[in-house]
Amino acid sequence: MLRWGAVAKQKGLYGRAGLDEQAVEDKLRRCVHFDLDFDVFITAVVSDQEQVATYHVGGSVPLSFKRDGSYFLFGGEKAPSSVTFTISTSEPGCAITGSSATVAVPAIASGSFFDSGGPAQLALGFSPGFLTEKYTIKCRDSPPEQVTESNFGVYYGISHSDEAPTTTTGVSGVRGWKITGGSTYAQITFDRTRVDGATSFTEKTTLTLRHTPQP
Repeated sequence: MLRWGAVAKQKGLYGRAGLDEQAVEDKLRRCVHFDLDFDVFITAVVSDQEQVATYHVGGSVPLSFKRDGSYFLFGGEKAPSSVTFTISTSEPGCAITGSSATVAVPAIASGSFFDSGGPAQLALGFSPGFLTEKYTIKCRDSPPEQVTESNFGVYYGISHSDEAPTTTTGVSGVRGWKITGGSTYAQITFDRTRVDGATSFTEKTTLTLRHTPQP
């Protein structure tokens, strides 16, 4: 469908034999619809504060498209549907309670699909968004301290700092997709460890691009 629409545009076939450009574009828009499922798990160890934080964020971003020649540009954003945050400390005399997280910035995906008649080329940027993380820490005789942070998105960004942004939104450009076609169009998995100053963290992420044509 993608290739047929591009050829019709390039060859000037619209208007001939009853071909209607708007009708074809509408069919393309319904056909070229994808959902990006994401599952991100990060464990961070902050050595100088003797803290361990875990983040599990998941959801799905629907991607709409517009065509630019042989390129099909995608974009979409949606808040994660599942967010879990826990944090603990091993510092003597200290305890952490009341950990919680809310979505501050939604997940964003954008990029392009290029069909030149050969193997498909997919460039898709992704950010799982940012959280507002809150907890209370109490150490020895000191009064309880209410802490508000936003580390999850920072950790994900550091983990993917070697991926150049694909668009002006600045989201990381994910490369190395395994394109299989069909309803599960492409997938990629990350399992990596990073160190940034006193913080070391592991990330396990699975991104799945599903083809979800609209009626």
